[in-house]
Amino acid sequence: MKIVREETELTHAERFVRDALAAGAIRFPPGGFELKGGRMSPYFFDIGAFSSNRALKRLSLAYAFRIEGMGLPEIVYGPPYKGIQLATAISFALGEDHGCGPGPEIGIASHRKEPKKHAEKGVLLGAPVKGKRVIVVDDVMTTGSSSGEAIQIIRAHGGNPVGCVIGLDRQERWSEESSLSAMQQFREQHEISVVAVATLADLVAFLKKDYAENPRLNGEAGKRLDTILRYQERYGAA
Repeated sequence: MKIVREETELTHAERFVRDALAAGAIRFPPGGFELKGGRMSPYFFDIGAFSSNRALKRLSLAYAFRIEGMGLPEIVYGPPYKGIQLATAISFALGEDHGCGPGPEIGIASHRKEPKKHAEKGVLLGAPVKGKRVIVVDDVMTTGSSSGEAIQIIRAHGGNPVGCVIGLDRQERWSEESSLSAMQQFREQHEISVVAVATLADLVAFLKKDYAENPRLNGEAGKRLDTILRYQERYGAA
């Protein structure tokens, strides 16, 4: 997709959406994509598509911008498996030299899917979290299970989880019985701040603007947007 707007005209959320579309991290599979809870979504967000050094750097800087607004952590924690690569890249971004000298040294941590029973036994990987301010980073929050597990593990090992940052807020109800989104439910359940780099509303707004500037794409764009908006009408959070 050709992006016609200049870099300086984009907000941080728009830049993230643009980069995600360019990398193929936001896709619109024919027939939709089945989510963890069984819903068929017209779009899919796959943070693993940021798979080159340049793409991953843009991704990590987008997360770093949101994290800096929450206060710098001592540890960046990424749930397995994609979260490990994400946490590593973000820690580099937070520690970059932006002309005022290098940033702070920040630890990187994660956990194993299955506890290791030999050598360095246990579930934690990377920097010790005990007594540390920890930010959890993840791709998207559909049910909140992976980030929730990370919060529980961090607290069980004496760490202080101070927030969670995800790439895209789908802004939909986390269950059929609830009016809350997954992020809203997560805040209530874990009593922790959670923010997103961009939201579904940012994606819709970005697509509307760019497709308006590319009339030849309006047929395909119209179908995509109509499908997303109907999905949002059915499953959108209050």
